[in-house]
Amino acid sequence: MRPFTIIAPIAGASPQEVELALNAGLKFLLSLPKKRRVSTRMVLFASTKQPASQLVKLQSHGLRDLVQVVIQPEEAEGQASFALQGDLLFLPWLHKRTRWIRMALTHGLPIVTFDSPTRSTLLDDSCAMFVPVESREQSAEAFADIFRMLFFDPGAQQALKRGALRRYKPEPVQSGGGLILTSAA
Repeated sequence: MRPFTIIAPIAGASPQEVELALNAGLKFLLSLPKKRRVSTRMVLFASTKQPASQLVKLQSHGLRDLVQVVIQPEEAEGQASFALQGDLLFLPWLHKRTRWIRMALTHGLPIVTFDSPTRSTLLDDSCAMFVPVESREQSAEAFADIFRMLFFDPGAQQALKRGALRRYKPEPVQSGGGLILTSAA
């Protein structure tokens, strides 16, 4: 059985946003019974510019086998091979990450992020779950609650995946051989 995988791109995030991502992941993983933890994984896409101390927090709680840190150059935002292996994309910040959002939706990954006036117009309730902007501790717990719900409710996870796939459909490009992503909404 493939593990439930949370993809969290933290490259370019502020120290507070990285801390929020780590706290939410930690709260989720530690809330699971030990026998269920083996069927989970968190993949953090970090920058070469981020301090190593930020990246070892989850691993220092006996969760080393469950957390994978992918170091990438800041400009190389997105790794489709890892995204295809994920179950959801976690965006723990208020600003848009359009490239990650488009990649996730195209591959049917639900997105978990903040509900804010600056959130991407690419997202709606059919493909994403939103947390109100609150204090960092409350937000970390709210994100962890969503992770738990999706982990224990495969039906909800599948509904969001179907919504993500319906939200964006690739269209062939007339020239150049690539794909253009368009909104189905």
